[in-house]
Amino acid sequence: MSAESNRERQKRWRERTLKESDGPQLTRLQVYIELEAAADLEQIVRKTGWTKRVAIETAIKKLARDVD
Repeated sequence: MSAESNRERQKRWRERTLKESDGPQLTRLQVYIELEAAADLEQIVRKTGWTKRVAIETAIKKLARDVD
């Protein structure tokens, strides 16, 4: 049995996650952000215990409410 690389496992996880209908509907977001914003994100994650995904989703949802 050959060892599966981390990259291959991650790829399979991403494909499976995006196709699952019983979990949250997800889309992949790949962006570059300024260093200061990245540091702010890390601080939020550290202080709240959230994942980066949860922190970003929370910020987007709050901003969406604020601009309405």
